[in-house]
Amino acid sequence: MAHHDSPRSQEAAPKGVPIVFGPLGGFAPDKVLVHFLGGGKPGVKGRYYNKSTGTMEDLIRDTPYSLAELTSPVSVGGGAPANIPSVFITSYVSGRIYISLNAPLDGLGCCYQPASANPNDPNYLIRYQYIEPTVDAGGMHVNMSYIDCAAIGLILTAVNAPHSKNSPLATLVNTTQLVTAAANAATPPLANVVPSPKDILPSPKFARVLPPMAFHDATNPNPLYHDWTSYLKTTLQRQAIHIQGCFAGSQAGGIPQRERLTSQGYDYMATVDVNGNVTMTAQKGSGKANPTCGGIKGDGIGDQSTVTITFAELNATNGIYGCDPGYTWSYVDPHGKTQSDTTSSMTNDVFGWVVGDLLAGLNFGFPGSAVTFNGIPLGGLSSTRWWGGTMPDGTVIDPANTPAGKNLLFDKAQPAKPTNYNTYAASLQGKATAYGFSLQDRLGQVLMEFDPAIDPNSYLMIELNVDQ
Repeated sequence: MAHHDSPRSQEAAPKGVPIVFGPLGGFAPDKVLVHFLGGGKPGVKGRYYNKSTGTMEDLIRDTPYSLAELTSPVSVGGGAPANIPSVFITSYVSGRIYISLNAPLDGLGCCYQPASANPNDPNYLIRYQYIEPTVDAGGMHVNMSYIDCAAIGLILTAVNAPHSKNSPLATLVNTTQLVTAAANAATPPLANVVPSPKDILPSPKFARVLPPMAFHDATNPNPLYHDWTSYLKTTLQRQAIHIQGCFAGSQAGGIPQRERLTSQGYDYMATVDVNGNVTMTAQKGSGKANPTCGGIKGDGIGDQSTVTITFAELNATNGIYGCDPGYTWSYVDPHGKTQSDTTSSMTNDVFGWVVGDLLAGLNFGFPGSAVTFNGIPLGGLSSTRWWGGTMPDGTVIDPANTPAGKNLLFDKAQPAKPTNYNTYAASLQGKATAYGFSLQDRLGQVLMEFDPAIDPNSYLMIELNVDQ
């Protein structure tokens, strides 16, 4: 049963963040629907004004709401204006807000997320896009993701928030330009368009463009995008890859060896053998506890450490493209005992961070690149120097003064054929401040944050781009 109270009681509502929808890119409010999925066990906690009853009501997870239904004649709270679609969120941790056009999503319920590449999914022919918000005691944290599909161009703006970070997250071109560029990243071009290549915008049948990670359940290399055979087995032969930086530490549960979770510097040299397998070997001084890196104290893993990743794991869709391969690690702990394990996916510890640097670099095309930056080949720079951050010795690399900061990414890092970078993520470059693959946050800029406790009357505005 939804909670009801009077419109006036919203003035005493708990702290939270309003979300306001608009402008809508020419789409009618009754044709734009929003759905609050995920968010852990409690799901979304928030309210909207129900015009039919004249009361504030609880938002319900996995429920479609048209924006006409959410257009409130009174403010939902905070700085949200009246007479524009809006909700007030008090808590929502790692949730997803799905926006669909012309029809609500079907089959919603516990743990369901639309499978964008599955023709048997009940929402396969519905056009939708999502954002990923967390609302907690620190305010709003939100990103815009095109990892699973590209269908609706969005712009996210922190309004009345002069202290916000990374606002706006913007799609800088109209949606037809965005999805056409993404569709041309596939092989052959437009083969990634749902429901068919001829249905690219402006076709009214257009549903979405499928990225590499839309096929994340596949065990074989993605059929619509290049695999990584040439990069790993040809370009990177006899090339040393330097992975170096700071791990801030992690509070991850269920990990028995605490050394893997503490703040520490890391310094590995990675090599690729003729079969495309990667071996990462710690250099002297790596794995040393380092308060410069973060605040989680304790012994690091030390420098008697290796990480290996097989070609099969890297070349699978969930490997370099999905940034989630399995790998094997080992280290000698402070008591002289060898610790080792083989994972099935990325783990939230120092090894996950080290592997993440390698995967992000491969997606961007940095390893093995002969393109120079300040006279040094990009492939000869250590990973933190690709995109910025803190080095183990405390040196801070300004992101603006890095290859990534100067836009030496993708084809600018690997201009020769065959293609040695993520062509789908490259197609979005300069067109959207959004995730094209999951470790694109190595560059920063993709997470917007603001706090109404610091910026009173601030709210998140979600705008839909025009199709043309």
